[in-house]
Amino acid sequence: MVARQGGDGDLVCWNYRQVMDVIFSVSGVVVCCVSGQQLNGGYSVDDMTRKGRGRVHHIAIRNAISEPSGVACFGILEFFENSLVIQGYGGVNSIIVSCPTDKEARILLAKEATQEAQLKAKSELHQQQEFFAAKQANELALKVAMEKEEEAALVVDAEMRKQWLIAEEAAALERKREQERLAAFYAGEAGLVVGLKWEQVGTDKPHSGTEVKNSAFATALREKLEFTKEEFKRFQVNVSHNSYIKVVPLKH
Repeated sequence: MVARQGGDGDLVCWNYRQVMDVIFSVSGVVVCCVSGQQLNGGYSVDDMTRKGRGRVHHIAIRNAISEPSGVACFGILEFFENSLVIQGYGGVNSIIVSCPTDKEARILLAKEATQEAQLKAKSELHQQQEFFAAKQANELALKVAMEKEEEAALVVDAEMRKQWLIAEEAAALERKREQERLAAFYAGEAGLVVGLKWEQVGTDKPHSGTEVKNSAFATALREKLEFTKEEFKRFQVNVSHNSYIKVVPLKH
């Protein structure tokens, strides 16, 4: 046997490389090598068409002693114009070997080259499509991430503006109260009575000012926030422009 892949590797001839060089020295002369006495038989193709050295088929016939007694183990080899046919019996498999002419081999080679080029082009196109798809996916993910960051920045800006407006409103209210306290102070300096008009400033204790302790006056403030001079004098309350008093609301 002259082909390692044609049957049992242990039975290949020791100088098979030199033998194959001789076989391939003239393209198209040898198309098939048949050997016998193989334990399980075998078949392979030594294709050197691309190198201009033709194609050789290797057939290893199964050994008859491997078959049980009384079982056939042989084949009939038939020759045709463009093929060889082994009609196997028993343990020998039937094989059809195509034997194209040089012209047919060149046509077949050109066809195979065209098919390979088409497959390569298709593979390259598929790779390009995958690359552009991945690029588009990355660009979309980046766009979504940037949009989310922009939305988050807008939310932060809106919250900061809201806090700034609240601070501005609080500062404006404090300025208004300060102006009212100053007006009350200057009114007292001009002979007017301080304490005739009061306003609610919330449930939290003011951070500045003088607290007034007068339960009767605190009770009266439950009903109204403005008094006449005569009403206010009856409570005997000493107040200034920044005085405040705790009033407990009525329970309903």
